[in-house]
Amino acid sequence: MQLDMNYSKQRELILYEIKKSKCHPTAFEIYNELKPGNPALSLGTVYRNLKLLSTENKIIKLATPSGPDRFDGNTDEHYHYYCISCSKVCDADDIKASDISKIFNNPKQKIVGYELNILCICEECNKNNIDVSNYK
Repeated sequence: MQLDMNYSKQRELILYEIKKSKCHPTAFEIYNELKPGNPALSLGTVYRNLKLLSTENKIIKLATPSGPDRFDGNTDEHYHYYCISCSKVCDADDIKASDISKIFNNPKQKIVGYELNILCICEECNKNNIDVSNYK
């Protein structure tokens, strides 16, 4: 059996943590979750491995409209809601890629990619009547 020369137990733990999470964690959240059971883990190691995992398309790096990047273990094409009040990120399961692609159906241009940020007030913030009148 030949071992992958790039194998790293810490990378495996980071990947597992992201895949099991549905909340799209930040690097710091991943670090805080893994650190108690892995005292040798450093925040720099988390950042390096997140960069590598996203470069290898094993995870998705989500650049949020405000706040730190978040990471998603679901690499299938899908979209996200970003709460402008609490910065929560969640999957937009009700929006299908086929619906979005209709917007870009222009025979004069060849679309090679796009980013879609759906800004919202999440259900919890909406229930709590959070004031977002100052949002720009």
